[in-house]
Amino acid sequence: MVRRWKLPARAGFARALFALTFGLSVTDFASAQAPPPNPDAAPLTIDVQDDPALSPRRDLPQGSGATIVGTLEDGVGSQGSAVSGNTVVSSPNLTPTLLSQTASSVTVITAEQIQQRGQINVGEVLRSVPGIDVVRNSTPGSPTTIFIRGAGGEHTKVLVDGIPMNDPISPGRVFDFSNLSVDNIEKIEVIRGPQSVLYGSDAIGGVILITTKKGAGPMQGRASVMGGSFSTMNSAANVSGSRGAVYYSVGGSYLDTNGFSAASRSLPGNVEDDGFMLGTYSQRIGWQPSDNANLDFVFRYNQGNVDIDKGGGAFRDDPNDSNTLQQAVAGVRFHTVSDAGWYEQTLSYYISDVKRGTRSPEDPVPVFPGSFFGNFRGNTQQIDWRNTFHLLDNDLFGDSFTFGGLYQTETGASDTVFDLGGGLTFPSTFPKSSLDDGAVYGENQFRVGESWYTTVGVRSDHFNLYGANDTYRVTSLYRVPGLLTGFRATLGTGFRAPSLYQRFDPFAGNPNLLPEDSKGWDAGIEQPMFDGFLVPSVTYFRNDFTNFIDYDQNLGIYYNAAYARMSGVEFSTLFVLDDRTTMTTSYTYLDTESPSNAVPPPIGTPAQLLRRPRHKLNVQFNRRVLRDRGDLYVGMYYVGDRDDAIGFPSTRVVLQDYVVVNTALTYDLSRNFQVFGRIDNAFNEHYEEVSGFGVAPFSVFAGTTVRW
Repeated sequence: MVRRWKLPARAGFARALFALTFGLSVTDFASAQAPPPNPDAAPLTIDVQDDPALSPRRDLPQGSGATIVGTLEDGVGSQGSAVSGNTVVSSPNLTPTLLSQTASSVTVITAEQIQQRGQINVGEVLRSVPGIDVVRNSTPGSPTTIFIRGAGGEHTKVLVDGIPMNDPISPGRVFDFSNLSVDNIEKIEVIRGPQSVLYGSDAIGGVILITTKKGAGPMQGRASVMGGSFSTMNSAANVSGSRGAVYYSVGGSYLDTNGFSAASRSLPGNVEDDGFMLGTYSQRIGWQPSDNANLDFVFRYNQGNVDIDKGGGAFRDDPNDSNTLQQAVAGVRFHTVSDAGWYEQTLSYYISDVKRGTRSPEDPVPVFPGSFFGNFRGNTQQIDWRNTFHLLDNDLFGDSFTFGGLYQTETGASDTVFDLGGGLTFPSTFPKSSLDDGAVYGENQFRVGESWYTTVGVRSDHFNLYGANDTYRVTSLYRVPGLLTGFRATLGTGFRAPSLYQRFDPFAGNPNLLPEDSKGWDAGIEQPMFDGFLVPSVTYFRNDFTNFIDYDQNLGIYYNAAYARMSGVEFSTLFVLDDRTTMTTSYTYLDTESPSNAVPPPIGTPAQLLRRPRHKLNVQFNRRVLRDRGDLYVGMYYVGDRDDAIGFPSTRVVLQDYVVVNTALTYDLSRNFQVFGRIDNAFNEHYEEVSGFGVAPFSVFAGTTVRW
């Protein structure tokens, strides 16, 4: 029997303080009790900048804002700005840019951080990002949605190596993170605020850009196996390297878990476990015949199956309902640079194919009469041609100009059958429909000295269903010489075309839907202190929508609300406590408003958007332990009260605040072998992310990794 610790309800910040103190105490104890090195073990290889004896401090993780810390000699970066060195980000601009030279609100998560936390799903990794809320319906594999600064999942563009991942046949063209594993991922960039100039429709709230690993050098491999609570077993392997002009990185994984009841087990009648299986294959293979040319091919395939219940609430168990998903994405990218380096161009082609299924056969004991079967198919293709001219680059000025054009087409179709028995059958066909977009865009990046960095971008899209739309974006960062104080601001507009489902579905669709428009801006300041060992920053943001697309649960149809507004403040701080210890904190205050379609208040009265908490606090703590062979991670997040809606007529309910603490420990037995463990929900917090659905209780996972 596992003993589960439970602290008094609603003691949120007290629990947070206790968790942090507990983590620090465990770390100090582990360091004090560390055994002497085993002389028979293979020695560890340590990079110079990771050895405290050779470097002022070890490489620190990217956390609050757009923060990454390297050695003191590396220089100072942007956004929560500590030492960022030569870190390059791809998401804020149309060309790769030094992190220290971007004004955008960016957070970067590295492969090292993912490994330290022991997490295997990208959605769970993103919970620590400022301004982001992750909502998972229940058990692993159930729908997982990302909210960026209050904008919904339909306002978030997700890309893997530039390939659009959003599902064109899902209700809001939303990407479901439940089926995205961390396999073969090198880093994740999250950029907050309207990004339609760079990424077109769906990027009205922000962008999540995932970059996979690129092999280099002699072949190396990695294999791991993990098991734990809910009869979970996960295995993964990856090999990478290069030979001559060819480089490669290939990996795969398989996850199998019994899960827990999707409908909350705290409510009566919900006892059945809802399992999940996910298989993933990922590869990035390229050919680089010279320093001036590169051909890159990316392919990723996910296949998942998850058991579901009839919904949230009491007595919602269903023993034979399930959802399936298959997604295959591929991309080819050809990049060339002139001999003098003043001109470069990229030609790329991307394709994403999604198949989803819902199975709800007649129950053996017909608690829920009838059956339902649905098949959904979506496809997105895009071709993009981009040109960059580096016009000026000296000590006083720098200027680069990028322009290009793209064409994107997405198609979707579905077939569903609802059978009530006794000859009452209701088939429904969503005929194959398409949305085409042709766009031209341009962006100028301008630098004055090493203090002022500005970008100006414009874009014009033309949709076959909605006509032309123009967007713009301006960003600027000024760092005070000597003080390193950073002042930054961005202003941009966004545009989102209604999804195929929202417009054409026979039941919920609305052919009269108008596209959403937005105007968003943010402004902030950061101030590295004590030679970069303390880095606080604060950012105010606001995003105003017109023709906001919402779903009326009473009428069962999508409609345009007159407006929606999201505004708030992000506070972030990086603490470099000593050579081996870092802590990042972030607090987000979010205020949202739109005409309500659930009561109370009365329909049409301004109210907070659903599932968006006003208050959220994150604390991420890392420490090297056990003679630098181990890494301890303690993560805590507090999520405040927020509204949800249930029933008919649609009625607002309040989801109570909660605190969840996760911990992980990795330990290198040798250069080739590592053991790791992870505890989720360490204090067995009981809460809901979606009304009536369950969440994971206290759970433990452990495994080993072999490297060669």
